[in-house]
Amino acid sequence: MRSELVYSMKKIGSGAIVFSGYAFKSKDLGSYGIPVVKIKNVNNRIVTLSNVEYFPNEKVTEKLRKFFLENGDLLIAMTGQGSVGRVGKLRLSSNQKVLLNQRVGKFIIESDSLDKEFLYQIISSPYYEQILFDAGNGSGQPNLSPDAILDVEIPFPDIFIQRKIAKILSSLDDKVWFLQRQNEILEKIIQSIFKSWFIDFDGQTEFVDSELGEIPKGWEVCSLKEVLSLLKDGSHNPPQRVKEGIKFIAGASDLKHFEIDFTNCTYITKEEYEKIHKYWEIKSDDILLTIVGTVGNIGIVKEFDLPFSLQRSIAVLRPNDKIDFVFLYCLLNTIEFEQFLYANINPTGQPGIYLGTLSEFKIVLPSQELIKSFSKISKPIISLIQKNYENIRMLKNIRDYLLPKLMSGEIRV
Repeated sequence: MRSELVYSMKKIGSGAIVFSGYAFKSKDLGSYGIPVVKIKNVNNRIVTLSNVEYFPNEKVTEKLRKFFLENGDLLIAMTGQGSVGRVGKLRLSSNQKVLLNQRVGKFIIESDSLDKEFLYQIISSPYYEQILFDAGNGSGQPNLSPDAILDVEIPFPDIFIQRKIAKILSSLDDKVWFLQRQNEILEKIIQSIFKSWFIDFDGQTEFVDSELGEIPKGWEVCSLKEVLSLLKDGSHNPPQRVKEGIKFIAGASDLKHFEIDFTNCTYITKEEYEKIHKYWEIKSDDILLTIVGTVGNIGIVKEFDLPFSLQRSIAVLRPNDKIDFVFLYCLLNTIEFEQFLYANINPTGQPGIYLGTLSEFKIVLPSQELIKSFSKISKPIISLIQKNYENIRMLKNIRDYLLPKLMSGEIRV
């Protein structure tokens, strides 16, 4: 016989407070010093320290010391379209220093009746993520105040039950974190090799002049369109959504780094899908790039992602036989391409870049022999990264399945 788990509902504020970060000035942030966690770094239940800005060590004063973060801190994005209400846990190595930026909140537990890890598991669940997102989306700029966060009611079982539930779910999170960390290392390896071979020209001995400066002899300068067999964006006329059907993604909120996140996607009918893709379809190993709104998010289409469609804010790039998809993916992740994107964003209205402009990006095309050598090294690594993401997705599904079962008492702790 199943025993129901008995608990009361209380406001988060009955056991915690929210502490907001420091208003660092953009002119003071650079490429060295102490990492500063901003809204963009709070993602998918974790806090990423890639793509961060830094505050110089020598400028840290006594008043900034209370804004240092610690391993295991629970953070929440308090503003931003598509980001408000996102929750993440920070993982740091020993002695690592990190600072907290304004509009990112840190939860501080102030009562013995609430376990921090339990709070994290509850408010980072899809149900409460939506509640927090809705609370921050009124008119104008999405915004969550500390009071609005602390007013949200959550389950408050006995503290011992909280700890048991948190321990079960945290073991899954630890596995997810390990796989994510492994993927970060693997991708750095690929990007380092790409930079060494194709940006820094390591190993090359003879050079010739070109419009991009000196390049290895036998290589050529060409535009991006010359190495693509497909460059398309998605639907320019938003299709009617349905409750069930073919997946449809709309922008940066669905396209994270490397992978496509269908967690909050909408759906369209088969008829709408066929109307959009009358002459072309998305295929495995296509590269996706956000080109409107948040510009520059990049992902690789996997076989198990298909079929799906997308909005015009995402471009689909498919390499021809001159390069392969891993070379293209690495190319789009270079600093040179990032600088090109931001130099060519349309300044009027919503930020964006036209496909025609995108297609003119100049690249240095190496020999086919070198591309094949790179492919031989990089493709097995990409395959391992993709397999890890598949396992991450499975572990997240298990966690999301377990939480309501544990909270109802259907699964005993």
